[in-house]
Amino acid sequence: MFGHHRLIASRAHPIRLLGRDPQYIGKIIFEELFTACKDKTQRKAFVDNLLYAASASGAHDGPTMVVLTLRADFYAQCFEHDGLREALSQRQATIGAMSADELRRTITEPAHQNGYDFEPGLVDLLLHDAGDEPGALPLLSHALLETWKRRDGRMLTLAGYQASGGVRGAIARTADSTLARLTEAQQAMAQPLAPRSHGGPHGLGHLRTGRTASKGPLSPGASSSP
Repeated sequence: MFGHHRLIASRAHPIRLLGRDPQYIGKIIFEELFTACKDKTQRKAFVDNLLYAASASGAHDGPTMVVLTLRADFYAQCFEHDGLREALSQRQATIGAMSADELRRTITEPAHQNGYDFEPGLVDLLLHDAGDEPGALPLLSHALLETWKRRDGRMLTLAGYQASGGVRGAIARTADSTLARLTEAQQAMAQPLAPRSHGGPHGLGHLRTGRTASKGPLSPGASSSP
């Protein structure tokens, strides 16, 4: 993931690459700047370029709109960069957890727009199993995908949801199913990736995010230790 960031950071004025028309730069998981990149100099160069892109040309809003999404528990990490701290203090929108009604619509509307429906009781079960934990949305998303794969025609069913493993078990069931299709040698290479995929970030052990694994564990002959 950060190969792309290194490319941007190597440019003194990335805005020149974007042309004169208004452009948008979106970084949806901005916290990974701190979890996937250990080099403070590289992080500063990347943020400097984003700020330059947003402010260049002398116009107040600049020719480029930079939109970042950041988990609240990583807010303090942004303060290590003076320019980013100032930008956040001037322009930010806080987004709280979705209400039960918003979450229900998040589940049902995409399905309905594409001609799918839910067996009675399934949406209520999904909401109950997701609860109000901050980390439940990715689990819910995967459970919905696996339920959709087990649908009956255009209907997402309770049986399909249960077979998927549910909100709490769908990812583990998918991982187990994937591993079972591998050879023993492939399993030995894949096993070390499991604890790393959502391990604690560098220097921020109490803050957990998805992480990008290196290619090392996938190389033939690589150690199977985590």
